[in-house]
Amino acid sequence: MVLSARTNQRTSEAKDEAMAEVVTEPTKRLNVEVPATLHRRVKMAAVIGETTIVDLVTLALEEYLDRAE
Repeated sequence: MVLSARTNQRTSEAKDEAMAEVVTEPTKRLNVEVPATLHRRVKMAAVIGETTIVDLVTLALEEYLDRAE
């Protein structure tokens, strides 16, 4: 059996995003009840967009609040 060193496969953009996550402001938990169909849509959008539900919802809330100002 031959062992080889694992190469770093992160792109520069992925590295920048990872570093940004390390240096973020403190967070607070926000629990909301949503219809199961909406949750499924959000989850699928996150998977398709290769992101997390947290990031997707955070972006949606920020965009909504920015428009409201």
